[in-house]
Amino acid sequence: MPTVVKAPKPRKQPRPRKESPFDAILAEYGDLLFDLSHRSVPPHHHPNQVFRSILRDLKHSSAKGFDRYRRAWILGTAARRIISLGRAEPGREPADPLLYSSSASTAKGRLEHLARYFQRLSPESRLVLLFRDRYDVGLDECAAILGMPALSLELIHRQALETLASWIWQDDTHGGSAVAEKLKAWERTPLPEEIRKAPLSSIHVTAAGPSGTAPERTPWQKTPWFIRSGAEALGLAVVILAVVALVPKIRQVYERSLEEQLATYRAEDLRLGEVQTEQQALEVQEEGEAEETAEAPPAAEPSAEEAAEKGKKPVKMEVGASEICRFNIKSSSPAELRPKIVQMLLELQVPPETKGIQGIEAPGGIQFNLMIPKDIVPQIKTRLEK
Repeated sequence: MPTVVKAPKPRKQPRPRKESPFDAILAEYGDLLFDLSHRSVPPHHHPNQVFRSILRDLKHSSAKGFDRYRRAWILGTAARRIISLGRAEPGREPADPLLYSSSASTAKGRLEHLARYFQRLSPESRLVLLFRDRYDVGLDECAAILGMPALSLELIHRQALETLASWIWQDDTHGGSAVAEKLKAWERTPLPEEIRKAPLSSIHVTAAGPSGTAPERTPWQKTPWFIRSGAEALGLAVVILAVVALVPKIRQVYERSLEEQLATYRAEDLRLGEVQTEQQALEVQEEGEAEETAEAPPAAEPSAEEAAEKGKKPVKMEVGASEICRFNIKSSSPAELRPKIVQMLLELQVPPETKGIQGIEAPGGIQFNLMIPKDIVPQIKTRLEK
């Protein structure tokens, strides 16, 4: 019997991918929006990031009902995003060094730097100049894009051209026609292919330059993410441990320096106290010597009967029989101890009119500078040692 061979079934051809409205907008207006972003947005505001934000606004917006005015709707969305960046603030915006260089000293040089002066205008003025003089947008369509009356746009357009002309030529003889021609002659900035393939990716949002090409990645950025994450976590842990270990040492150093300052202050205070007491002792000694050399009638000695009545032996102060003694008594309560010391001195027959018998407060206690008979000194020392 003849064998029957079955014919292979034809493979189904894949259906062609239907182009989304966003892809159609990107294909038709991608170059225009990219050029608009780089010409109307200052470099420090990252034009690529603004371009990505415009595309995201377009993707999340509905174009239904805007078929007849698609370009006005797309440019209006882009204009609102650019205006939302706000006006330039001279105190906060970075200064452009080229505007103050020698190349900008002539009108020809300033005209070459027209893009730098152009960025000093308000966002609305920049958009009006670009729409009218660069992209040939009609006045009525421009009014619909920006949501302003046509007459107001015409006034803004004229004032912006005159402002640029005054900055460049610095006089009133030149109009804005030369500025408009320069704007129209600017080279278009096409949408790079790597951004066209992934327009919503965040890889290219910080690309520098009007070409929009992404900057070259550093070796660290090329390292796999798991290695970078581990190294960063390890570095963070090392920093934390270092801080934890250094804080007690820093505290010890601070406390040590504080104690040294207090010790220095105490030593200085004690030194000043000793100097003061030495000066007082010298004063007492000088007074005693002056009394000894002074010409005065001898004092009448008490009779034996009077001394017997008082029960005390008369004390006779003679030259050479007395000496100056200084006693330093440490005490935490000198006010309570002073009366007791004075009472002890009186009991030892130290005359109450003796200079310095009341003592003086010294750092850490009491100090006595006395001129007393020599035979009383041992008794005072014995009583104080008790």
